[in-house]
Amino acid sequence: MDVKRVEDGSPWSFGTYLLLLHRLDKGDLPLKVPLLWVNFWVHVYDLPLGFFSERIGQQLGDFVGRFVEYDESNKLSNWRSFMRIKVLVDVTKALKHGKCIKKADGSVFVVSFKYEKLNQFGFIVAVLATLKTFVRWLSIRWRGGYTS
Repeated sequence: MDVKRVEDGSPWSFGTYLLLLHRLDKGDLPLKVPLLWVNFWVHVYDLPLGFFSERIGQQLGDFVGRFVEYDESNKLSNWRSFMRIKVLVDVTKALKHGKCIKKADGSVFVVSFKYEKLNQFGFIVAVLATLKTFVRWLSIRWRGGYTS
């Protein structure tokens, strides 16, 4: 099987289970390799015109995880509704769903992230992480530690 095709086609799943793959180097012990990272193609929505550059893609990729690649087809059309970037995501952390960005003029806009090939397991993890954050916010608010 073509290893490059397997790596480029990630993430892979078996049923609802995410498969984490790692290419072993000479001398690596398979039982000692930490399987914590997976590549995802991420769509970034709600970007204003002028924000579809590779530099912005790198910054957003590093916010989501570790930036890997910028999809060159982002530059081909001015009518594209999203930017596509490849990001190495830590599976032990909650998925990022959006980010507030401040423009040079002081105005703020929010971008949202959608993950390609995100299976049901990933969706459940994302929902649980969101619920955990919401419950923590409610707990702080109920104790009077948060005012809005």
